[in-house]
Amino acid sequence: MGAEFRMDEIPEGMPLRAAWLASVDKAQYMHGHGGYTGTIAESPGFRDTGKVFATLAEASDWADAHARKWEESLVVTVTNESGTNRYFAGVYSS
Repeated sequence: MGAEFRMDEIPEGMPLRAAWLASVDKAQYMHGHGGYTGTIAESPGFRDTGKVFATLAEASDWADAHARKWEESLVVTVTNESGTNRYFAGVYSS
């Protein structure tokens, strides 16, 4: 089986646990409950890395290099002139 790297934006002001659960529920609704969806639905949890980046591309490159299939999603933050956004990033089985 393969794997896919994805990033999912965390709604502003939402606690991480609630955001992760909502993201998993949405992915299961959109892609099914059968596994191997290539989405956050395959994530066993999340870990806040504390990493802050100036661009989404930098955050994506770092997360893609550090995320591992079957491991929890990584939380990364992008802060720039447009504001601050957080993301779940992971390599999910497909």
